[in-house]
Amino acid sequence: DFLRKNIMEGVDIYRQLVSCNTQMVEVEHMSAEEILEQQEDIEDDGIPKFASLELVGGYVRQGVLSTPGMDLQSMIQGCITEYYQQNQQWMAIVITKTPETIVICVPPPSCEEQNYCLLDSHPRPHLFAESSTNAYGRMYTTLDSLVQTLNMIFPSTELGPDIPETMAMMYNSFDLYPLVLKKKK
Repeated sequence: DFLRKNIMEGVDIYRQLVSCNTQMVEVEHMSAEEILEQQEDIEDDGIPKFASLELVGGYVRQGVLSTPGMDLQSMIQGCITEYYQQNQQWMAIVITKTPETIVICVPPPSCEEQNYCLLDSHPRPHLFAESSTNAYGRMYTTLDSLVQTLNMIFPSTELGPDIPETMAMMYNSFDLYPLVLKKKK
């Protein structure tokens, strides 16, 4: 019920953003930056809808699937290590690799049960029969098992020796947006 409510709220927010910006009527997807930049357009009781969120460290992390140390596992672990040194609340990490966007939810180390959640807006019947026609959510008991699924969704692609290295890196690049609730002052 919680998940359904929040997904439906997200759909409503998207519709409101599109209706506020006539240039976006033809756009199917928005980047995380576009949504965070336009947060003032969507208000709930006079408060910007996303005003309660902050980007951990204030910046987007960029990685490359095919580069050790910059791969999904390393980059996600880096977000976890950085944030949880001083904090103890859930973190959502938006992962984008054009044209895909996925959200994972990471529990704080203090949580008794370490369950990780993956939310995906696209069906992936080749991976999960239950996601054959709709968006889906899956729970994982370890970060490693979650990353295994992420690596299936975002596989590293070897483009061959005739493709310049920079082009191959760009093709295999992704962004991480680690988001948390702002602390109340």
